[in-house]
Amino acid sequence: MCFNHFMTVITEILIYLYAALMILATLSAHFKMPAWLFGANLISAISILCFPLNLIFLKVGLIAIIIVAILNGLLINGKIRVHHIIVRICISLLLYLLAI
Repeated sequence: MCFNHFMTVITEILIYLYAALMILATLSAHFKMPAWLFGANLISAISILCFPLNLIFLKVGLIAIIIVAILNGLLINGKIRVHHIIVRICISLLLYLLAI
């Protein structure tokens, strides 16, 4: 197995794992959020899962995940945790850079 193929497989696993964890987190917190925010969280994560169809799904999904993380913080916790958003941005950048 060549290194490029190995990295592609690892990248895909990481992307699927990230999206799956976002879906699980959304489902576990559904009672705390309005329906539209629940939908936005799910659509963001599902968009990431569609990245094999076109890389634009990954871009849109990762940006949307950051936006809904900010909204989650405001609406569920009453404040934005800057550290949490910075970590989300770093993870999103890493996943995107690995995927391109």
